[in-house]
Amino acid sequence: MLSTKGDRVLLIDVSEDANDPVLAVYDQTGQALLREKAALAALIDARLSTNGRYVLLKGLPPMPKRDLIRLIVIDVDHPKQRWTVTYHGGRVTSEEFVENALGGFDIWLNEQQRYSFPR
Repeated sequence: MLSTKGDRVLLIDVSEDANDPVLAVYDQTGQALLREKAALAALIDARLSTNGRYVLLKGLPPMPKRDLIRLIVIDVDHPKQRWTVTYHGGRVTSEEFVENALGGFDIWLNEQQRYSFPR
């Protein structure tokens, strides 16, 4: 994925069985700003914010349990600043990830804003 500004690229490497995703974000010079194994057993969806500063990952927790979904939002410039939540997918009839004014993500579940990172 390429940020809208075009100055950052998100690459995610997953094995054939979609397990153990490894993510990397590079700047326009090709320097790795972030490289790590995602704390997910499998990746379902990924987003890179318009400004390229935040990465949103949706997937299965490392120890998958029936119906659990994990969301992770990472601040690429400050990788220790991150937010993680796990919820029951069967209880969610709609979900939406919306970029907020700070360039991060608002997470809407069942048509209600439940989470926002950064705050």
